[in-house]
Amino acid sequence: MILVGAMGIIYKDYTDKPLADLNLDYLKIKNLTNKLNEHSIRHASALIKTRYALQYNTSNNRTRRGF
Repeated sequence: MILVGAMGIIYKDYTDKPLADLNLDYLKIKNLTNKLNEHSIRHASALIKTRYALQYNTSNNRTRRGF
């Protein structure tokens, strides 16, 4: 299980330890966790942008209809 928290915090007990149990060396673990961190932040940012875009479009539609 890979657990990434708010603002890209990597919880080592849930991420590094299981990867070490798979006999990965320290550098491979660090590279993999950094890539996973970047990936999760990129997708979280996309979700946030989509949310704001939907919110903006919804508020504009209400204004146009006279609500």
